[in-house]
Amino acid sequence: MQFEYDDKSDGLGTMYIKHHHKLGKFVGSDGMALELDSFALCPKSVKTGLGRYTQENGYEFIWDDKTGVPNPDMDNLVKEGYTKAFQCFLYTSKYGVMLWQRFQILEWNEWYNAMKAAHNASDVDVNKVAVFKYAGSEPVGTYGNYKPNLEFVKWSERPPEFVIPDITDPVKEEKKDDKPYDDIPF
Repeated sequence: MQFEYDDKSDGLGTMYIKHHHKLGKFVGSDGMALELDSFALCPKSVKTGLGRYTQENGYEFIWDDKTGVPNPDMDNLVKEGYTKAFQCFLYTSKYGVMLWQRFQILEWNEWYNAMKAAHNASDVDVNKVAVFKYAGSEPVGTYGNYKPNLEFVKWSERPPEFVIPDITDPVKEEKKDDKPYDDIPF
């Protein structure tokens, strides 16, 4: 499954965020740094898969049929320039609902570790939201890159304002899965 977007159009630009690996801060699609101390993450919005960027097609994502279970053609897709990717929706009272959709390895590793901590918590409840603290960033390697530091805080009731927008791929309708997300392998 693919979802392609341009982070400056289609109405998604106002809610798309990333952790800028050179600035060491979360930024919006306009490039402005966000004051982000903590956020709620919807576990039901989590997708894993592969992503890449090309001049011809822009951002391309191929999502796993089942979250956390890699695409059987992963080796060939990696040869085509894809790397591990994730998507989830975040919420803060200051910024509202934001889409965090990335395939940058430093971000992916920290996101994965944070999700694993949340899923291993004694109060895990995927019908709630996971609250994380953004504890800044730290330099990695010798090329001036930064990774985000995320700390799992708790599972909490969903804020009423945390409504996930429908962003299904217009070319290919997303598969609807009525199963609960209790088996996400983090």
